[in-house]
Amino acid sequence: MDCRKYIDDFLSAHADGELAGTELREAEAHVASCEECATRLAEERALKTLLHAQAAATRTPADVRARLLAVLAEEAARGEGAMATEPPAVGGLIRGGGGRALRRPAIWIPLSLAAGLALAFVAARGFGLYPRPDVTVVYRPGGVPEFDIAAAYLDKFNQGWAPNVPSNSYGAVSYAYVCAHMPGFIWNFNGSGLTLMGGRLDKLPDGRPVTFTYYKGEHRSLLCTRYKVTDLDAPPGAVRDLGGHLFYRYHGYSICWSYSPIGDFVCVLITRQPVEQLLETVQYALE
Repeated sequence: MDCRKYIDDFLSAHADGELAGTELREAEAHVASCEECATRLAEERALKTLLHAQAAATRTPADVRARLLAVLAEEAARGEGAMATEPPAVGGLIRGGGGRALRRPAIWIPLSLAAGLALAFVAARGFGLYPRPDVTVVYRPGGVPEFDIAAAYLDKFNQGWAPNVPSNSYGAVSYAYVCAHMPGFIWNFNGSGLTLMGGRLDKLPDGRPVTFTYYKGEHRSLLCTRYKVTDLDAPPGAVRDLGGHLFYRYHGYSICWSYSPIGDFVCVLITRQPVEQLLETVQYALE
């Protein structure tokens, strides 16, 4: 597939999360190898989301709008680029090689538009981080604390999922994360029968910011968590390495762990599916 065909025939539907099967694999394979089209996809998703957010923004109190506009203006004045080098991962966090990832919206989107989406989800909750749900983490002796945390949140969200960022599309979730200075790329598991249910911005028990992206299918669910790390060593005991994506069996859960050196973020995918099925799901998304 060349750039012209991708932009003319696939870009809009790709940004809306409407592609599946062969079309989805072809589109994601192209953006994984084409920096320019990966950038176009990120911009298309963000702009679609921002336009949908305008109606909500106009209902925001004037004083809150003024405060947020001031924050965004300060971001723009810093002169920081909107794009930062990162492994291409339109379907996920890490894929190896060069690429670009969203970092700052203020440079490449007009300030009034950038305010639209941010107001839609920030105004209702103030300017702090979102409160984390009430979760009790059971830390297993000799276990991996990060896996125990992910398991606790998966069980919590399986009982009742409530996104706290705009979640009507992949672009909406992605841009909400970007506004919070978290990784903006979202796994696309459409071809594996998993539907994106939305995203959350929260805190881990130790206070670190985290994103939770939740997917659901027939009789199964999957949770993606992303957060910064200081210890860059992968947990021991992986049963499979798929190009830097490490797979684990962990006390009845299956986990895929991967690390991005850009920003030192870790991605943990966790599910109750057998690890072989999780491996197929991730491999399909990466193809």
